[in-house]
Amino acid sequence: MARVESLPSPLNVRARHVVTENQRVEQAVQPGLSAESFGKLMNASHASLRDDYAVSHPEVDSLVELLQAHPDVYGARMTGAGFGGAVVALVRTGTAPAVANDIMGEWDGQARQVVP
Repeated sequence: MARVESLPSPLNVRARHVVTENQRVEQAVQPGLSAESFGKLMNASHASLRDDYAVSHPEVDSLVELLQAHPDVYGARMTGAGFGGAVVALVRTGTAPAVANDIMGEWDGQARQVVP
C-alpha cells in the first residue's frame, strides 16, 4: 500500500480504491460470512467509490445514506458505471417492499424506478 500512497494525486486515491476493493471482494467470498459483515463491506465499498474513486453523485449518496441507516438494511452501495444511476441494498429477508416504501417516503431525490 505504500507504493499506492506514493503515487501522485489523484492516482494514489484511485489506486487505493482498486486495492481496497479487491481486498473487500476477497473478504466477501469467504465461507460463512454473515449478512452483517457483507453489509459492512458494501458500505465500505460505497465510501471508497465516493471518496477515493470519485464516481458517486450527491443524489446517490443521499439514497445510500438513508438505506444504510434503515434498521432492516445490512448494507448499501452504488452500482453500475458511476456518476449517478443505481443503488443496491442487502436487506433482511422479506423486508424489501417495506424498506423500499420507507426509503422512498424519506428520499427527496428523483427516483426513476424502485425494484424491491
